[in-house]
Amino acid sequence: MSASTEDFVARPSKRFFIEMFTRDISLVDCILDLVDNSVHSAISVEDFDVTAKLFKGQDIKLRSRAEIDLIFDGDQFTIKDNCHGMSYELAKNYVFRFGSPLPPDKRSGLGVYGIGLKRAIFKMGKSIQITSCTGGERWSLPILVDEWVKDEEDWNFHNSTHEVFTSGVAQKSETVIQVQMLDRLISELFKLASFINELTEKLSWTYALYIKAGVVIRVNGIVVKPEAPRVSVSRADTSSPYRKVGSEGDVDYDIVSGILDERDTTLGGWYVYCNGRMVVKADRSSTTGWGIDLPQFHVKFYRFVGYVFFSSRNLEALPWTTSKQGVNADNAAYRSAFGVMMAAARPVLSDIDSRYRGMSTEEAEDSKPESDVSSVQLDELPAIDTTYLSYHRTKPRDIVNVQYKARLSEVQAVKDAEENPSLSASAAGRLTFEYYLAREAQE
Repeated sequence: MSASTEDFVARPSKRFFIEMFTRDISLVDCILDLVDNSVHSAISVEDFDVTAKLFKGQDIKLRSRAEIDLIFDGDQFTIKDNCHGMSYELAKNYVFRFGSPLPPDKRSGLGVYGIGLKRAIFKMGKSIQITSCTGGERWSLPILVDEWVKDEEDWNFHNSTHEVFTSGVAQKSETVIQVQMLDRLISELFKLASFINELTEKLSWTYALYIKAGVVIRVNGIVVKPEAPRVSVSRADTSSPYRKVGSEGDVDYDIVSGILDERDTTLGGWYVYCNGRMVVKADRSSTTGWGIDLPQFHVKFYRFVGYVFFSSRNLEALPWTTSKQGVNADNAAYRSAFGVMMAAARPVLSDIDSRYRGMSTEEAEDSKPESDVSSVQLDELPAIDTTYLSYHRTKPRDIVNVQYKARLSEVQAVKDAEENPSLSASAAGRLTFEYYLAREAQE
């Protein structure tokens, strides 16, 4: 009997790989992966740190105007930027690898896992054309997905072109990615106004710090404006948000908590950023301590806002997930910051609880901050540690909560009398109480 030393085949099927690679990420998040690459290119050339204003109080703006255009309809998708381009050498040896082979200390900005570009284009369509110019050279690469998947042995992309410009004939730097032969469902989504609105809103929140620093993002020609909640402060300096700066290994973090200057009840919660990119918005789950170290999130807490900014040149040390749409709660930097987050939240929640104690849900939602309270953007706060101070004056309570039960028919009778079918039960109770006061309780 002879022994065999043959290898067992374990390579993945290309079709299976593409299906699994693209299944668990939304189209919006795929597009954000492409925007990440453009932003990364813009900031890495200038070694630009968008969190420097927050951590160090520095005035920061990109030296060159970075512009990113997203143009799409039911037939094709294009992303075009002027963010310095990609060199032919980088593209040929690294950009199209499935997973970045670069060591952690050779990366910066937002490009960490080396999967966003491939995942996005494979999800969208079957025909891709990528062109990039650095000013001194231009290269182009066509990808026909159905042809590429036929050869299970060869994972490389072929038929690229490369042109080097002579001295003094430099061209405008840009990168253009165009996807055609769109997936049918992707094509239908691109036609919907609701999808455009969803994408625009996600961009406005995710890249708010970069937009404020000079990055221009357009969706079908419309400029995206930055969105971020504002923090309440007192004009008389009788209140301030909590702020604490710390570090864990290669990662710095900056934590801010305070009162939200918004009436929108959907905006309260924790916001988490990694290298200036938002990865968590208005979180109210156990991941950020709710129901564990903090009370369960309740409507009365909707004016609580907490920010956590992580910054590092070692991108693998940051607590973002591969989709950059959440945090890895087991990450060392996140575990270190978590305790500070809880300490930052408690005095704010205690202040909110004391302010709204005894109020109904509707009364809490309708309440207003003190008249001397204004709001500021995060980059307007001093870059120092601060202790939370109440944003409202503590006053002796001369108010009690009055509640009583009534039949639905009786409440309806009040609505009919007021000719207001949308009148709430609490408002009806207030009217009947005031009616009694005016007629029976006057001296």
